[in-house]
Amino acid sequence: MIGIYICSLFKSNLNKMKLKNVLYIALLSTFIISCSDDDDQGGVPGDEVAAPATYVFEREGESSVSFSGQTTRILMGEEIIAKFLDNTATTEELKAMFAHEEGN
Repeated sequence: MIGIYICSLFKSNLNKMKLKNVLYIALLSTFIISCSDDDDQGGVPGDEVAAPATYVFEREGESSVSFSGQTTRILMGEEIIAKFLDNTATTEELKAMFAHEEGN
């Protein structure tokens, strides 16, 4: 319907109206028509989602989540940062820390 109106408007007022203006009107009318009320809180009854108080991730009765690796990486990061801030640390000590050599 709007397209027919724009075409007839364009044909009848060809000298007065440029194609650019017609395109602006078409674009504006698209935005006005496509806008809808987002305040509709209707929905389907029973489709509410309640977040659980705690999360449990288990597989075959055992937890599938392990924080030990992350804890180890954090401790290693703290150790290497402390060694970087130590002015008495040698290059060999730092290399040994990266190589995971025990006792160094």
